[in-house]
Amino acid sequence: MQHVLTSSKASDSSIESLNILFVCGSSDGVNWLIEAAVRLKRTHRVSFVLPAPGSMVELIQSHGMKVEIFSLDVGYLPENFDRLAKNVDLLATHIRENRYDVVQYCLYPATVVARLASFQAGVPVRMQWTMGPYYMDSWPIRLVEAFTCWMDTTIVATSE
Repeated sequence: MQHVLTSSKASDSSIESLNILFVCGSSDGVNWLIEAAVRLKRTHRVSFVLPAPGSMVELIQSHGMKVEIFSLDVGYLPENFDRLAKNVDLLATHIRENRYDVVQYCLYPATVVARLASFQAGVPVRMQWTMGPYYMDSWPIRLVEAFTCWMDTTIVATSE
């Protein structure tokens, strides 16, 4: 199956409409993500998962997109592993129930939860958007990336 995410012809009937979920680690100030989602919404179904209520919720909803609030907390300490497992299972259930074709995730720790959940749910396209390499300065994040990055089907490096 070929996935086409954007097209210059929004009314082109040959484009398969995809069900796309954006999982963002911030509920404020990520306008570039909303801009991308609005363009995709011309031909696809687009929804969001955010970690908390914030300024993005109303803006996303004003464009006719659904927003769900989920805990995207990782709990890096070993004693918090149960919390991570619970958050991954809850998000994976949501992803399976809504039958998403694409899950795009950005910003830590949302990347970890969404990566694990979308892989667990069997999503065909699992896409990480990364804003640069600086988060990799943290040795715990480098370790998590080393063991889980293979779960991504695509990594998109972005910068403003």
